[in-house]
Amino acid sequence: TFASPWRAFTNRAWAEYKLGRKKEARESLDSAREYQRDYWPATLALAILEGDAGRRAEAIRLYQEIIAQNPGASVEAEVNYRIAEVYVALGKRREAMGHLSTSVARAPERQWAKKSQAYLKRQYMTIGIVGIAAATGPLEKMFQDIQREVERRVPGEILSCDVDFLS
Repeated sequence: TFASPWRAFTNRAWAEYKLGRKKEARESLDSAREYQRDYWPATLALAILEGDAGRRAEAIRLYQEIIAQNPGASVEAEVNYRIAEVYVALGKRREAMGHLSTSVARAPERQWAKKSQAYLKRQYMTIGIVGIAAATGPLEKMFQDIQREVERRVPGEILSCDVDFLS
């Protein structure tokens, strides 16, 4: 027997997930959470599964559940990054920006904070280009061409913002 079966179930779930067996992964995570409801690695894996399945509200709820447990700065940086990914998928860039900023602030030297910082840099560069395009009408078409090309090369990234974001 295992002294911590929730860990074994979580490890098995992650392997199943990586093998594309999402149903089995969910079952293993359910077992892990039955043993230890506040085991954040199981909750994190379940949130990732929920997001992949398009159940974004549930994914966000699970991510917030992890943050409420105060798991530490490094974990919170990852969770905030992942929440931002969900918000990007929902088209809620402002919310995404807030979580990316929190990720950087929580653990600036960690991998997830660096990924968040890279997203933020691209976003701020785009905001600068939008500002120039909005201020000088003839550049608008050029900006639109640039934005289309960037979106073609990097789909799903945070690339643009609404004009009201600039005000």
